[in-house]
Amino acid sequence: KRVLRAAVEALLSLPKDKRADGLINALGDSQLHVADVTLVAGKATIALSGRLNIAGVGGEAYATAQLQATARQFPTVKQATILVNGCPLPIGESGSSCANRS
Repeated sequence: KRVLRAAVEALLSLPKDKRADGLINALGDSQLHVADVTLVAGKATIALSGRLNIAGVGGEAYATAQLQATARQFPTVKQATILVNGCPLPIGESGSSCANRS
């Protein structure tokens, strides 16, 4: 759990700038921090708090994929759920109460 938390914190701290290999950090403009990480029977729940700032079409899906891939790199994690201020990503698919939050 601590290693997973550290990996997500490292991802959140990466700059947005494009790297030499062409990859970018979709979360680079966000101001998020890890509020909690739980791991039960292969399912990780990563609770983030702060401001999610995603630009461009598909940006939220890309950010979600980055976070989930970061979690699933560990053999004990089979599934990852990401919450931002209590709303599951992608926020637009989470219902109107979450879709209207900023």
